[in-house]
Amino acid sequence: MSSISGPSSERAREATSTVLEPTFGTRVRGNRGLLLALAAIVVLAILSAWAASATRRGYLDPDATDPTGARALRNVVTDQGLSVHKVATVREANDALRRFHDATLLVVAAGLRSDPDANRRLGQLLASAPRATTVLIAPDVELLKELAPGVELAGGGPPDVTEPQCSWSVAGRAGNALTGGTTYVDSTRSLAAESYACYPLAGAGSVLVRGRASGESGITIFGSGDAFTNDHLGENGNAALTIGAIGQRHDVVWFIASRTDPDLLPAVEASVSDLTPKWVGLALAQVMLMVLALAWWRGRGLGPVVTEPLPVVVRAAEATEGRARLYRKIAARGHAAQALRISTMSLLRADLHLPAAADMYVIAHAIETRGSRDTLSVIRLLTHSEPRTDDELVKLADELDKLEREVRRS
Repeated sequence: MSSISGPSSERAREATSTVLEPTFGTRVRGNRGLLLALAAIVVLAILSAWAASATRRGYLDPDATDPTGARALRNVVTDQGLSVHKVATVREANDALRRFHDATLLVVAAGLRSDPDANRRLGQLLASAPRATTVLIAPDVELLKELAPGVELAGGGPPDVTEPQCSWSVAGRAGNALTGGTTYVDSTRSLAAESYACYPLAGAGSVLVRGRASGESGITIFGSGDAFTNDHLGENGNAALTIGAIGQRHDVVWFIASRTDPDLLPAVEASVSDLTPKWVGLALAQVMLMVLALAWWRGRGLGPVVTEPLPVVVRAAEATEGRARLYRKIAARGHAAQALRISTMSLLRADLHLPAAADMYVIAHAIETRGSRDTLSVIRLLTHSEPRTDDELVKLADELDKLEREVRRS
């Protein structure tokens, strides 16, 4: 059988020596597992943030749809033609009361619980605000001292459905309602003659006190906000009681007090945890779990290095030629020159019977000892600057080859 030669064989060698670089599509397919995992993390984080921010906004929040929110009550009130104005600071509440004359002010101070200074400050600021019908949800003792002096905490009790025992028409129409929580007594009759102690607990005061403080339109104190929540609004007479309490005026200013209100805590700066939304921690935890799962999945295949025989034995001459073509393609003359010098020094060590660790200075001294060349010229040849053209690279190769022949003959 005749061997293949001529132009055809040259073209075949050129084709086989062509370096194929991976395309964009190849890279995407090779990393599709990682890309899918990253996409899943991003989608999950976005969905978690959207779901958390859209539904859970705090206790008795008129925009929140979770069980402890009050979105259902707001919808019912607005369906009856009333306007609900949600505010988050004392300044916003005062501005709203000046803008909407004779409005109802609903105060939810659960965020200030166990903080007497903030409750005292809140009571002082609201006491100086424009007069309005006020509804307090489980107020602290310091808040009561400012808005309803004489009304004191009497105790408390678990949530329960009880009957009203007062002459307030709203409670009479509502009938049985969910009550409980903190109880109060009007020990000094500070609410004047028009005072009702509805839904009393035996020997522990009442969970709802309504009356008219001096110079005010009216004040209603609930010991618990359970009847206002989405979870319990539709039970018993809860809807009738809560709507009757806050729906006496056309406008309802819904004030949710917070520790981040600068008017309440002027000397205390809010911490990062107070300003960070609650969903951020959950999203970060989910991202960390996804990263750990990805690391475990990608790391399963890692193990000890396994040596395998090459599927094709490549001759040394072909490997050298292939590397030379790569160097030429990227114009890496410096790497090619370095490879030539390293190969020449290896051959010189063998010819001079020097150890493998001998450096160029030992080699140059040994060559000078044989009388071939002086040390300086050998070192200059082995450490010359990088060739700038192909001609200079060829000239360097010739010089190195000439040096090797001289040493071998000497």
